[in-house]
Amino acid sequence: MDAKRLSTSLVFGLVLAAAVGFGALVDYLSNTVTYTVSIESPIALGEISGSGTVHGGDTQTYSYSVTNNANNPITGIHQFVITEPAAASCNDLTEMSFTYQEGEGDPVSFDVECTAEENVLILTTAGVEHGAGATGTATWSITFNPAIQPGDYSFSITVVPA
Repeated sequence: MDAKRLSTSLVFGLVLAAAVGFGALVDYLSNTVTYTVSIESPIALGEISGSGTVHGGDTQTYSYSVTNNANNPITGIHQFVITEPAAASCNDLTEMSFTYQEGEGDPVSFDVECTAEENVLILTTAGVEHGAGATGTATWSITFNPAIQPGDYSFSITVVPA
């Protein structure tokens, strides 16, 4: 074998050995670690306060606390859902309003939209910004139509991402 072929074979052999050795080294240096994370809702709502007995024509106020547990602002749409014993209509309410007050700040009013689906009324606000780590108070004021159907109604409130 001539010197040139020996030299080429030697270089090729060294490159191959280095590649195999480097591959083993990469596995050693780039091991994998795993970590389990539990993701929770950033917004926590407190209990609803307000009257449990309502007469047609009454205006009732329902309030609850809102805490943003995240370390950044979260914009959410507040939904007040009323499940009725019979077919629902936005005419079952004559007025509705929503305000949000964060900490000691001034209360801010938001527009409210009403939609009816079968026996459910859904009152929806525009996007409300909840400051990072802040707690505020959300307040709904609802006037029930004097002609609303008597019966048992249930309320639920949620905040959905905007």
